[in-house]
Amino acid sequence: MQRLTTRLSCVLTLSLLLTACGVPSPNPSILVAPCPAPQAAPTVDAAEAFFVMSDTLRDCRKPLIRFAGYRGGQQNFGMTLLPKGDEPALDAAVTTFVEKAAWSGALRDQIDRPENKGRLLVFIHGYNNSYEEALERAAILRDLYDVDVPTLIIHWPSRGRLEGYINDTASLAASQRYIDVSMGELVDMADDITLVTHSLGGRAGIAAIQKLNFVKPDKAGHVRRFIMAAPDVDRYRVLRDGGEIEDLVRDSRQVTIYASQRDEAIRASAFLHGYSRLGSSNCSYDVDYARRGVGKFGNCHRSPPRDGLALVETSEVKSDGRPYHSDVFDSCIGRKDLKAALAGDDAQAWRRDVSEDGLSGFVLSVADYEAEYGPCTDD
Repeated sequence: MQRLTTRLSCVLTLSLLLTACGVPSPNPSILVAPCPAPQAAPTVDAAEAFFVMSDTLRDCRKPLIRFAGYRGGQQNFGMTLLPKGDEPALDAAVTTFVEKAAWSGALRDQIDRPENKGRLLVFIHGYNNSYEEALERAAILRDLYDVDVPTLIIHWPSRGRLEGYINDTASLAASQRYIDVSMGELVDMADDITLVTHSLGGRAGIAAIQKLNFVKPDKAGHVRRFIMAAPDVDRYRVLRDGGEIEDLVRDSRQVTIYASQRDEAIRASAFLHGYSRLGSSNCSYDVDYARRGVGKFGNCHRSPPRDGLALVETSEVKSDGRPYHSDVFDSCIGRKDLKAALAGDDAQAWRRDVSEDGLSGFVLSVADYEAEYGPCTDD
């Protein structure tokens, strides 16, 4: 009876996801509210700002302009300053919108600073994320990487609702053209780009790199590191022989993929799609039916070894709060490993090698970390 109740609960939850119940159409008052024209030149400190590009509808009904979570049909270029303080209130962050030419010039100036050495950090957020949540993750990444490196958020129209999965999937697909064009422009500006994606954002990152390989093969290698946290992508499609992974590790690019067997959002996606996701180490939905019997502890995130590829399982690192979809951002050891990946360093004492039978992979080990360094702190 308990099993039946659990299955019915899953079916009802996924039905909500499929039908997008409770995800309303745009409020007409958002559509008719007049938005100020973008500034001809930035009036904020570009060295402190987060750069943002988004094709999401702006909500201009109040003085503090927000993104409304709906498709806007055009790109917006902005610069966001966080409020001062150790724990800034992200909903009080101020975004200034700037004409594209001026925005691009300001970004290029930051990239070209001699001390920066052509670096750029780019983040693509995931499903069910508001802009404030995307900004929070970007802030974590910038602190872990280098606060002086210009940081860009590629923002797409997520409804920011649990039941908006199908809507978000469609909106991300509609945004892919903007993302591809933007990445093409960015590799013209910077020759040392680190691209980080979360959840559904992994789909956009993979597609953008494949597009770069095709249209700008001489500059695609400017994306030197590609980090995917909990990617909601078909695992077999990416990791099989001749799969998308071959495109991702080209040009000596370092690719780090974080997966987990306890990620409830990724588990629901596997149930929804019928096959395993790249962000999961669970074998239960593997395309290899012989491996399905191993279950959730089978380390099915592993793949044949490839130069530059690190597949890392994060289930041992505990973060607060379900659905455990962002452990690498929200746990101390996860952030330590992310910091190393951002620096291009894959040789960490806390990564336990679980490679066997011609398959390569790692597990983030709390015990190994504590044996080497003691209790984890963010200092």
